[in-house]
Amino acid sequence: MRHILLFSCCIAAFAMACEPPAEEAGAQKTKREEIKAERIIIEYNYPGDQGFRSLRYALAKFDTGYEFDGEAVDPEKVKKLLNSLDHLIPADQRFTCRYAETLPSFRVILPHEGKKVELHATSQCQNWAPWTVIKDGKAYVQVNGAIGRALLPLLVDLGADKWRGKEPKTTGIIDLIDGLELYQGQEGQTPPKETFSAIVQALPELKKAFPGAAVKIQRLLCDQGQSAECQQLLVFAQVAVKENVYYGISAEIDGQNVKAINFPGDLEPINALVNSKLAAELKSFADPTILIEYDASADCDAVRAAAPTYKPGEDVEALDCTRFIMSAEVAATAEVFPPRIAYYPAVGAAWLVLAPDDKTDLAYFEALGVDDKVQEEIAAGAPAFANLEGVVTILN
Repeated sequence: MRHILLFSCCIAAFAMACEPPAEEAGAQKTKREEIKAERIIIEYNYPGDQGFRSLRYALAKFDTGYEFDGEAVDPEKVKKLLNSLDHLIPADQRFTCRYAETLPSFRVILPHEGKKVELHATSQCQNWAPWTVIKDGKAYVQVNGAIGRALLPLLVDLGADKWRGKEPKTTGIIDLIDGLELYQGQEGQTPPKETFSAIVQALPELKKAFPGAAVKIQRLLCDQGQSAECQQLLVFAQVAVKENVYYGISAEIDGQNVKAINFPGDLEPINALVNSKLAAELKSFADPTILIEYDASADCDAVRAAAPTYKPGEDVEALDCTRFIMSAEVAATAEVFPPRIAYYPAVGAAWLVLAPDDKTDLAYFEALGVDDKVQEEIAAGAPAFANLEGVVTILN
């Protein structure tokens, strides 16, 4: 009987030893689950690398924070990335910087306001800017590089051997006019140039000079060498002043603030030039438009050469050297070109600048009534000036 009791006690003790500890049983009941809606995906591809490097990082979100490969990820660095989606500009294309077929590319998926956003970059410039942001299926562009600045420290934590010191340091020009097609399923919006057209059109001096005239932006860019985070955008635009005649302006945009950088204080020379015979005859060579630009830092040599003929007795050193350049846009297939008209208001005359490499269309001079002998002298390189009535003079 005593043996039976002893055996029973052993069985009971063995059973108690087999029970899992209370804390392990509790751990099973509170097993962690990933919050999949907040997962972060970072994909990098670099065909130009000899090893065709392709990397992928999946950051899982738990109640305690983000983890990668079972290790906690710095929450501050994750927060900076999640908060980097600022200064977004509606876009109709994907834009790039120093583009080549073998550029490195990023695709990043982030949780944002209860949804997913996709970030794309195909760039070799600072902070991998510009970044295309797909939000609610629509495309935006970010040029200030905030996404790249937030992403790099996180990448260094995820793989220091691959990312430490690997950030692109080269500055470049970000062109916001000519870009790449959006990926399939991504919806384009208003082009960036239209967003900034309204800002340029609000220039007080522009509204005063050309009331109601539409602004057509030809170039819109950020030069990282001058503005590392693209606080300033450079704009080159045209304003219609007459049928098929446009005035070209340059401007800097800093946020919503804009300032013209080549706008004359006196517009009368523009009106005089637009209504001159020089412009009237140039129109017949334009295909389809004429462009007038203001140059406040022109060389004074031309003014000094023309002054004795057009302003005899004037103090040459005191004359203003600013000028207006009038040129005809011609067909891309053109083999000869009309001269450019460099008008100097101080002497009331224009230097007729020949096209290089003997490609000047002398028919323009014929249209002004210049005789054959003078045309021969002009073709041989004699400096030709004309007043606004189109009377051409060879300067000795």
